[in-house]
Amino acid sequence: MQIKEIIQTFSSDPFWQFKTVAPMDAGLYESFKKKFSPPEDFMTMLSLANGFSLFMGDYHFNSIPEILYIAKLGGLRPGILDTGTFHDLALVIDLEKSHTKEYLYVGPTCSTGPFACTGTITDFLNDVLLARDGSIPRWCTPWDGEDFAEEWPPATRG
Repeated sequence: MQIKEIIQTFSSDPFWQFKTVAPMDAGLYESFKKKFSPPEDFMTMLSLANGFSLFMGDYHFNSIPEILYIAKLGGLRPGILDTGTFHDLALVIDLEKSHTKEYLYVGPTCSTGPFACTGTITDFLNDVLLARDGSIPRWCTPWDGEDFAEEWPPATRG
């Protein structure tokens, strides 16, 4: 399914307990898009639901203000956007790969452990839909992956 159909499925089926986070601000949307140049399907998702949760927060996709606030706090290296959570796992976008089919990663929220690639936001959400029947999404198995933590101490950027 494409993003529009996925969001429609989540919002129309009570099973998902879909709840939006924030109304869309067109000016903020455009400036966010221009500043970060995020993947097209991710921006489509934000345009339809500026952040949302499923299953009373088990899945949480940040709104643009939340993404900007988290980015300001730091913790992840530049070019990595923290876009939400899946249970106790973080969902991040590697902006350097935003125009590829492998830009979305899932990994630990409270450590610098490895993050596994889940493909695109469309791939991730389709896997969520498929997991409704109780199957385990392909990205929920042990993995070796990339560490997106900011260097500590931070390197001097010139």
